[in-house]
Amino acid sequence: MLAVAAEGEEPVPGDGWQMVATKSYAPVYAGRMFACDTMNGPASPAPEPVEVFGQRIKPGEPAIDVDSSRVYRVRVWARGREDSRERHEEAMEREEWGASKGFEAYAVAFTPQRKQEPPVPRNEDRLRERFARQRAEEDEIARLLAGQ
Repeated sequence: MLAVAAEGEEPVPGDGWQMVATKSYAPVYAGRMFACDTMNGPASPAPEPVEVFGQRIKPGEPAIDVDSSRVYRVRVWARGREDSRERHEEAMEREEWGASKGFEAYAVAFTPQRKQEPPVPRNEDRLRERFARQRAEEDEIARLLAGQ
C-alpha cells in the first residue's frame, strides 16, 4: 500500500503494523514511484483488500505519483514479517508452491517535508542524438572498411 500524506500529517497504518524504516527522499527525475524489492523485482498487488490508515484499501497497481518538486519523509511499515518465514516453509513442505503470496504486507507513506528545486528532466532527445551519432559513425566505418 503506497500513500501520499498531507504536509505535516503523521499517518499511522493501525494495529499490527511494525515500523521498518524512515528515510528522506527527494525525487530526481519524475514522481512515479513503484514498489520493488531486491529479490523479486516489482511488488505484487495485495491478494485481498488491506485495512490500513483507517480505510479498507482494494488491491491495485503498486505505484503512486508524488510531486517531484517536494522532498518527502518516507515511512515504511510491515505486517506479517515476524512469522512469514515459518509460514512459507510450512507451505513448501505441503508443496503449496504459490501459497507465499500475501505472507507479508507493507505500507509506505510519503509525507511532503519541503520544496526542492524541480528536478532536471532526463533529456531523451540528447540520448537519442548521441546514439544516432554513434550509429552513423559505426555505419561510416563499415562503409570505409567495405570499400577497401
